Amino acid sequence: MRTCIQFNMGGQWLRGTCHEPPETGRVGLLFGNSGWLPRSGRGDLYAHLADALALDGYWAFRFDMPGLGDSDGDVPTNPAELFNMFQMGGHGPLTLWLAGELKRHYGLEKIILAGHCGSATSSIYAALLDNGGAVSGLMLMEIGFYAVPREALANPAQGQPVSPLRERFDRVRFLARRMALHAPGRNVLRAIYRRSLRATEWLLKMDLPVNTNTKLIDAWRRVMDKNLPTLIIMARHPSAKPMFDFMSYLKVPQRSGITSVTIEGTTHSLLEGNGAEVTRTSCARWLCKHFPIHV
Repeated sequence: MRTCIQFNMGGQWLRGTCHEPPETGRVGLLFGNSGWLPRSGRGDLYAHLADALALDGYWAFRFDMPGLGDSDGDVPTNPAELFNMFQMGGHGPLTLWLAGELKRHYGLEKIILAGHCGSATSSIYAALLDNGGAVSGLMLMEIGFYAVPREALANPAQGQPVSPLRERFDRVRFLARRMALHAPGRNVLRAIYRRSLRATEWLLKMDLPVNTNTKLIDAWRRVMDKNLPTLIIMARHPSAKPMFDFMSYLKVPQRSGITSVTIEGTTHSLLEGNGAEVTRTSCARWLCKHFPIHV
């Protein structure tokens, strides 16, 4: 059964949907916005997933963050500013506060933070801030470890911190690229530039990409030290551009307590192909194993 609910935080009403299970379980799931989309998620992914998991006996809550969907508040008009807020942990404290309120209001024993993309990021930051046992586990879909480019922000200081060494390297690379495009003899320069890029990529291999969200990487490592049961769902589509393998870099497959699922033939939204169905069954199996309703 679905019910519209709201909580007041500092004078702002945060509105959401409660999916009540047919039997009174004591485990709840909290989903937040994956980006600027409302709490139903792209293609109603959250809504259908919450319905299915509620039938399995879990309380499921979908909430709009401030300024999104039905909730009060404002958000930046520039999409880059909004995503930077997600990536830098702007919704982490609010997510943790909601988890505590839901746990208290509904008499729940455990809350699992769940989410796709931006909401997965917020869940990691919330778990990092949790020192009181409000968070019992994580269900993370399509985590993005890339930072918003600083030049896309009105105030670059609010973006990903850049080390002086990396900043100098990027400046030299930018000047070299300009010379390769515009200087006399640019065909030769262009060839040298391309070869230097390939050589750098080969030398660095497992070094992090320039636009890595190192703040999120640090938060992830510290959260993993808490040994929370964690489910990670990632997409892999043959037509997608190859991306840096953060899961291998962070040694996710080797970590105990982490269940990693890769869905072949779907994309970031987890809607194409059998993405939504595999997401649902993966979440259901993981919950049944780590947070069983009937023991």
